Amino acid sequence: MASLVTLAMVWAGSAQAEFCVGLHTQSSASLQIADVVGSGPVAFHSRTPVDCKLEDNGCLTGTHVLPGDRVAFVEAADGHVCAEAAVTRGKGHPNGWLDADRVKVIANAGGRPSAWWPGSWRAIDQRIDLWTDKGALWAEAGALWRGPVSPHFGEFEGVMTVNPDGLSYAGETGCTVKLAAFGEQVVVAVDNGKCGALNVSFAGFYTRHRLGEK
Repeated sequence: MASLVTLAMVWAGSAQAEFCVGLHTQSSASLQIADVVGSGPVAFHSRTPVDCKLEDNGCLTGTHVLPGDRVAFVEAADGHVCAEAAVTRGKGHPNGWLDADRVKVIANAGGRPSAWWPGSWRAIDQRIDLWTDKGALWAEAGALWRGPVSPHFGEFEGVMTVNPDGLSYAGETGCTVKLAAFGEQVVVAVDNGKCGALNVSFAGFYTRHRLGEK
């Protein structure tokens, strides 16, 4: 029942959500980690199915997850969660709306001890370096959006806060970032889009590299 309570709290602030772009959805809600449950595959939809018409083919994205897979999300509405998965099945990027009855939130699944986090966490055009110094966990991060005319850049730097469910950063300029462990990866959600120029985001899944490694 704890997972249903958590989802209800997220829904309360998300009644007007419709389109889903996974972790790139800007939200003030918490970053949640959940396991896929039930029987058989569950498909991603670009919009909540209640908003889809027959001619839209149910707004199917062509991707799905299976029981036992793990997803991350920051939005929920109309009995669905706007989720993203690290696995890739079918066509396109694995994100969209999933039936909330097919996911079970795992409390504090993204939390790890401070000693687990240091490393150079990387995704395509994104990098977050974490290290400890005098008992604090520090970050230096950069991201790139390859626009049609010129690239846009984003960055943040400073002390991270270690929480039971992951890490968080709140900068003086309003940049807010949340990180959670996702198995041996890290999943990141940027809530307010204030960590760089237009379209720049740190959201997504990262893999660990050694600090200083090219």
